[in-house]
Amino acid sequence: TGFEVVGQYDFTDQWSFDFAFATSNPEFENGTKWGQFVGICDDVFCPADGEVGGRTLPRQTKTQWALGAQYETSLSNGLDFFARSDLTYQSKRYVDAMNFAYAPERYLLSGSVGIQGDRWSVTAWGENLADEKYVTSSLFIVQFNRYGPAVNDGRTYGVTAAFDF
Repeated sequence: TGFEVVGQYDFTDQWSFDFAFATSNPEFENGTKWGQFVGICDDVFCPADGEVGGRTLPRQTKTQWALGAQYETSLSNGLDFFARSDLTYQSKRYVDAMNFAYAPERYLLSGSVGIQGDRWSVTAWGENLADEKYVTSSLFIVQFNRYGPAVNDGRTYGVTAAFDF
């Protein structure tokens, strides 16, 4: 079960704002068994039969949202200028089906500025502008009792040039 809403509001001819919000309850149904844990768990720390009913699905957020703002204007020489910023949020995500470990919540800020003509554009952009370090995903290797996390690249930025043929 869940709920999602998306919207946009054009405040003026130059300024627009948009948002998205989603929440869900990503849980295993009662009676669901997770084979990775059968024969490994001891009925003390986790169920020996691999029962995961009622636990949160791995790598799924319960809540996420995004806020964005964009400014656009025409320049005197026939070009258009634009600037955009976005802030996104994801709640914690469990790494494994037993919910032993999780990747914490995260906020990310991104932005871009650029100019465009009739058939081309140049955009300077940056993602994760606050240079947050976070776990993007993780694998749980139960046989070795280890997690294999993947960490983000940190702040990224670049320039994109596009031409329409």
